[in-house]
Amino acid sequence: VGKTMVLDALNRIDLVLSEGSAYGNGCQWEITADCQGATYCWSATLDLREVAPTTTTTTLPGDQMHNGEPRRAGPPILKESITKDGSVRLVNRTAKAFQFQGKDLPRLSSTESAISLLGDEDAIAPLRHALTRLLYSRAPLWGRGFTRYDPNVIKDAREQYPTIDGLREAPGMTLLGKALVPQQDHAAVFRQVVDAYTDVFPMVRDVCVRPFSVLDMKTYMDYHMDWLTFGIREEGVDDWITGDRLSMGMLRVLTHLFELTLAPNGAIFLIDEIENSLGVNCLPRLM
Repeated sequence: VGKTMVLDALNRIDLVLSEGSAYGNGCQWEITADCQGATYCWSATLDLREVAPTTTTTTLPGDQMHNGEPRRAGPPILKESITKDGSVRLVNRTAKAFQFQGKDLPRLSSTESAISLLGDEDAIAPLRHALTRLLYSRAPLWGRGFTRYDPNVIKDAREQYPTIDGLREAPGMTLLGKALVPQQDHAAVFRQVVDAYTDVFPMVRDVCVRPFSVLDMKTYMDYHMDWLTFGIREEGVDDWITGDRLSMGMLRVLTHLFELTLAPNGAIFLIDEIENSLGVNCLPRLM
């Protein structure tokens, strides 16, 4: 077991919490979290469901959500337990029964965790809040530099999250979608990212987040749909350089800067192999 495997295990547990049991096929775990003056222990065991050889099992958080691919049906949760301070049993779940604070609950989804189902309850809310502060960088696996553009999603986000702290808490948004909002509504925050980026790459004059239909009409026509992408202006280059044409190091630094800037307060941010694709000019300044 190496560092990447440890992060992948944490990632899959987090995905079971947010997306369902399909991400934890055949897994079991026990996690202890200290939050709001109490110690919580969450353990679970998921059934092992055979997957057809032709089924894609590699999953990237957020990708399937935004690419419209169908999700695999998850295996049932066989056992689940949540305790507080070592003695208070909040959840006791088996394949046949589900108890919350000592009371039997009606039959609930067997593929969703108790934290997902009961996360709004006062007894569970602190643990759910803590676990949603565990964030994973997508930069090491995200090499295209663009994502689908839906103006309605951006419009709804601007209306629903008028403050920058509210935007940081917004669930389910792609990084580029999230980055577009401060460019429009929180210029000082967006400028901080641009200044940090130009400090690493002095040849860059400006940074933006725009759809291909604005930055590169030919690419827009090639894809037959609009995609959101980063754009940079370099000294001596008249046109915007879009994210799909940036070097991996330049794209990765920009991605990390926006990820960190738009992460909610109090987050634990996990980056796998941060040194990959980052030269001596990038890594010290990024850190």
